[in-house]
Amino acid sequence: MIFQVIMPIGRNRLRIEQQATIASCAHNLGLAPNYPDAYDPAAPFDIHGFIGRLERSAFVFVDLSYESPSCYYELGVAESIGKVIVAVAQKGTDIHQSANRAAVRFYGCDYESAVREALTRGKLAT
Repeated sequence: MIFQVIMPIGRNRLRIEQQATIASCAHNLGLAPNYPDAYDPAAPFDIHGFIGRLERSAFVFVDLSYESPSCYYELGVAESIGKVIVAVAQKGTDIHQSANRAAVRFYGCDYESAVREALTRGKLAT
């Protein structure tokens, strides 16, 4: 079962480690993550390709840490087409426009626990 990952890329120094954690938790649950495209601020955003990836995904995992406008944009697209969303954010992150902001799982040093819980919720919801 494939799921789409939306997460901050440019400002996130822990991206590689976090993607490894997501992959490990996903593997243990029989899931396969589809990560964001490589970060290139000069590259145009391919909305049609993104929507296609969303449509092929069972659910969407989103990390709203760093309050990234691009993550909120992608989250809005996913919500608008009715995808199941599971969200996490670093403690202290303000959660802005989201249809389900009360369900965001906040993490501190427990990123792996937050990811495992969110992916389990996503899997059970589909």
